[in-house]
Amino acid sequence: MGGGARVWRLANRTAPGTALVLLVAIVVLSRVYGLITPREIRGADDYFQRVREQIEEIPYYMSGWVGTDIPVQQASIELLHPNKLLERRYTQSGTGLQVTLLVVHCGDSRDMVGHWPPNCYPANGWVGLGAESAQAPLSDGEIEATRYSYERSDGDLTQRMNVFNFFVLPRYGVVPTKTELDRVSRASAVAALGAAQVQIMTDLDMSDEETEAATSEFVAALEPVIRTVAAGVRDAG
Repeated sequence: MGGGARVWRLANRTAPGTALVLLVAIVVLSRVYGLITPREIRGADDYFQRVREQIEEIPYYMSGWVGTDIPVQQASIELLHPNKLLERRYTQSGTGLQVTLLVVHCGDSRDMVGHWPPNCYPANGWVGLGAESAQAPLSDGEIEATRYSYERSDGDLTQRMNVFNFFVLPRYGVVPTKTELDRVSRASAVAALGAAQVQIMTDLDMSDEETEAATSEFVAALEPVIRTVAAGVRDAG
């Protein structure tokens, strides 16, 4: 992979952390100004536990990919109060290709305000190169998502990446954009059951075939998480 691989390794190390910085600030401000008011729903605790367990069961090994957890800062956990947050870097045996997976589930869908690529990455020096609709297969159809492209330069070093991004909401399933997230989150019963966000970060220099294959592999591994979050609880109103 040469220089491209070297560039991607650094991008993988820095991108998830920068995304979390803005998320922490926004959630703190939201709580200070009373924007987040979760509603108690019977069965929510059991539901959150099921989601947590499914995220914890995301495999470390799949079809030649080997995952290593990225430590999450304790300060971020204390400020965000996520139900579960996972950051993991996967390396493909033989090719050295890397994919970074970020999965976060919050107890109120409005905790996701501002936490999406067009806000997080430009705020940390990344320049947007474009966005397009994207799909990935599940066992009974496809999910709709958005793929964002970014680059960031520091002297002679240029970092480039794609971010395959989508949200999952109870009773609504997968939504591809923040606009849809905001629309659905206006229902307090939905907001109070939280939301999950998934970011699958791949090297912009990977071929289209490599990118599609990797994205499909990771979305397939996330299907139990997607279905558990989307199921919600019966008392959600």
